[in-house]
Amino acid sequence: MKKLFLILAISIGATGIYNMNAQGHKGDKEMPGQELGIPYDTIKKAIIYTEVVNAPGTDKNKLYDRAMNALHKMYVQADDKIVIKDKENGKIELNGFTQFKQTAKDGTVITGEKIRYRLTILIKDGRYKYEFSDFRIDFTTNKKDMEVYYRGGDQNTDMKKEQGKEKLEWMNTEIKKLIAQLKDGMSKDDVKTKEDW
Repeated sequence: MKKLFLILAISIGATGIYNMNAQGHKGDKEMPGQELGIPYDTIKKAIIYTEVVNAPGTDKNKLYDRAMNALHKMYVQADDKIVIKDKENGKIELNGFTQFKQTAKDGTVITGEKIRYRLTILIKDGRYKYEFSDFRIDFTTNKKDMEVYYRGGDQNTDMKKEQGKEKLEWMNTEIKKLIAQLKDGMSKDDVKTKEDW
């Protein structure tokens, strides 16, 4: 009976600790990246957009060809950005970037820093997995991981906090567009017109 009571007490205590860690303490503020719904891997402490997408009845080679076609439509000079092309093992890796842009009050579009990332596509028969990761922002003098902005760090003034949030919003919007383009390209074969034969 004492053993049962001890096991029950330990279980309740462990559950309470787990829930406290999972939900955070009352009064904790959400990090800017959480507010925007940006995916964050708490184990790797990194922003990672990833998904396994099913493609029933489509073999690995066909999915690989679709991925290469999609990447060439998504990126200017895709071959210069692709660092791994491994059809046999079903892996493509690309180093990409998006250019941060802001619209000034007078309507002028201001081009800012580049936000760099890695796109990895892993392919098997009937499914593929994409992963956008390793986000870094290029400043004139250095590079900074986007996770700094996600966590709200390095932003000791309201202006810096707002700028960090704008960069996160820009990145999130651009990556979601790329994911939609990739999924669309991976869902169908490239159709040749009569002129393309």
